[in-house]
Amino acid sequence: MARTGRYCCYEYFGDGDPMFGGAADDRTLGKDGRFLTRSHTWKDHATFATAAEAKSAGERAPNKREGGLISTGEEIVPDWVTGGEYCRAMSGAA
Repeated sequence: MARTGRYCCYEYFGDGDPMFGGAADDRTLGKDGRFLTRSHTWKDHATFATAAEAKSAGERAPNKREGGLISTGEEIVPDWVTGGEYCRAMSGAA
C-alpha cells in the first residue's frame, strides 16, 4: 500500500456493518466540501496537507449529520485500486 502524506476526513455514523444487519453509514469528505454517498469513487474524495485541515473541513460540511463522529486519517491507497498508476504517480515514477 502507498502512503501519500495526505489526509482525508471521515464521518462515522450509526452502528454495525450493514452486511450483517447493522445501520452504519460512514462517509468520506468530497472535493466539494460535502460528505459523499457510496456511489462516489476514491477519486472524488478530498485530501488535505494536515490532519487539522481535514478535520476542520469536515466540521464545516453542510451535510454533516448530528451524532456523526468526524475523524481524519492518512490517505493510504492500495495498489490494486489503481493498478499501480496512482502509486507510481505519487512516487514520481510515472
